[in-house]
Amino acid sequence: VAELGLNHNGQMDIAHTLIKEALRAGADAVKIQKRDPQACLTAAALAATYTGRNSFGATYGEHREALELSQAQLAELRADATGRGLHFFGSVFDIPSLKVLVEIGVPAIKIPSCDLTHRALLEAAVATDLPLIVSTGMATEIELDTALDILRPAQAARRLALLHCVSGYPVENQDANRRRMDWL
Repeated sequence: VAELGLNHNGQMDIAHTLIKEALRAGADAVKIQKRDPQACLTAAALAATYTGRNSFGATYGEHREALELSQAQLAELRADATGRGLHFFGSVFDIPSLKVLVEIGVPAIKIPSCDLTHRALLEAAVATDLPLIVSTGMATEIELDTALDILRPAQAARRLALLHCVSGYPVENQDANRRRMDWL
């Protein structure tokens, strides 16, 4: 899976180039990230000054909005990827973004580890009947158990994949906690 994420910087030409490069590199799939800043951020976070050298706006809200692609743009990228024989799916950070990806016809949904405790999002994702790929990097065992209670229907239908993830970049070998994969 090639991570397109937000590496397109909100630019379609870059996103199309990333898809071409993913294919050239031998990827089977490309994964995008989709957020609705209004759904993910508080009013204070949206209005916060954001002037870093990689900022795409004067406020954090403007920055986040500049990086997001519309439903039509995502559908165009999905068509490009599938036309090249690649699967196209995405990480969703909120329910409106989940709905967008479902509407454009993705074959799977990824839940990032930061949203493993977002009960409403997990419930909505299970209700799609799509395969779910769920990262566990930021979860305690109790949080993971709670999430698995919600995800049980997807697990029972063999539509659930749990990913071991270490939410630190780069990760040192001694911090990789590979034994957790056996536990998962």
